[in-house]
Amino acid sequence: MKNSAKATILRIQIKRQNVVSVDLKFPIFTLSMMESFIPEKAQAYLNKSSIDLPNILKRIEDSQYAPQTVLNFDHEEKQFSIWIE
Repeated sequence: MKNSAKATILRIQIKRQNVVSVDLKFPIFTLSMMESFIPEKAQAYLNKSSIDLPNILKRIEDSQYAPQTVLNFDHEEKQFSIWIE
């Protein structure tokens, strides 16, 4: 039987030197506004990198919001982890 669990929470965690400095939970519908949660400097980094946020969001939609990692990346001294659960 196929697992039909859908994520209901968007999690955003930011670490600095492996210490959690930000740990946020949002309702899943805020995933569509996720870009507004990423600081400008990190957004610029994403735009220059090979990370295609619209494609990632499409993949999540296509999976019918199955729990999964959205993004993991390091920028300057911070580690960003974004996932849905």
